[in-house]
Amino acid sequence: MSPDEIGIRPFAPAFDNEALVRLAASLAIPARVRLGIDRSPSFNGAPGVPGEPHEILVAELRGEVVGFIEFAISEFCLFEKPIRVGHVPLAGVRPEMRRRGVLTALRDAAFSEARCRKADLGLMLVNANNVPMQSLLRAAFPELVSLAPLFVHGILARIRPAFAGPRGRFEIERAPGAGSPTTAAFVKERMGAFDLRPDLEIRTFDALPGREPDDFVTARDRNGDIAAVISTWDVSAWKRPVILGYGSIEGAIAQMLNALRALRGRPPFPTPGGALNVRYALCPLARPGSEEALQLLLDDRLADASDAHAILVAVPRGDPRARAIRSFARFVNVNI
Repeated sequence: MSPDEIGIRPFAPAFDNEALVRLAASLAIPARVRLGIDRSPSFNGAPGVPGEPHEILVAELRGEVVGFIEFAISEFCLFEKPIRVGHVPLAGVRPEMRRRGVLTALRDAAFSEARCRKADLGLMLVNANNVPMQSLLRAAFPELVSLAPLFVHGILARIRPAFAGPRGRFEIERAPGAGSPTTAAFVKERMGAFDLRPDLEIRTFDALPGREPDDFVTARDRNGDIAAVISTWDVSAWKRPVILGYGSIEGAIAQMLNALRALRGRPPFPTPGGALNVRYALCPLARPGSEEALQLLLDDRLADASDAHAILVAVPRGDPRARAIRSFARFVNVNI
């Protein structure tokens, strides 16, 4: 098939929604527990995101949708200089149409659009097991810079005592109120602490990336200073990971966990075909040396999300914040 036969056009909800929902369902995330993606009923029913909203390009062949790519342009700072970053959250091609140039055509169209919008950098998170996508990017971009791996931890339950309690070193504040400017300043300062690459200092341009100060829960020390913040995001109305299958070991572990979850009154992990209810941890940030305060906040958010299976937290390899999750039962399903 010649790449010239592939047509690339903007997403048209009235005509493309059903096709893209089906296509997303056919995608499998390569991980220890195989996951699919449920984007019904509205594929593009995304909540607000920082910067400009997600846009979707569709690949069409002989009148049929065979692939898509979604992207956004966001404002960041690199060494205190404002920059525009193009970000690709998700892309996919129908299984029978892979290795025929569809994804390459989509990638080129999305990156061309990003250049027209004066994007300075492109950012794409790729599953560590997705070797074809990694090869595709390296072939297209010789100047590609790899960042430190992100490990996605699914926090299930606390199994050891927390470092601190309400009468310990930290106090939880669930409604910042008058402290909102302080929360915003803390988030802006600590966003540069993601050690994705030692020689890069990338910060959000806006103080709060896509959130309001009152969306955050904070932990303050005895002096009243912020030690850690977190905001959790429920996107189940937009997208849900679906269990496609368990390995033999993972299936046995899920059965044991379900017995414990029943005692705690929490929902069981679904059988294959069922959807996971997860919360995403946005900006899980801590002051250096106060990672135990973040642990306290994770425990609070887990108790608040009683209907969720897990809270997903992504931290770079070697990040000190990993200490905050060591007292929790958790799984690391993917790294990116």
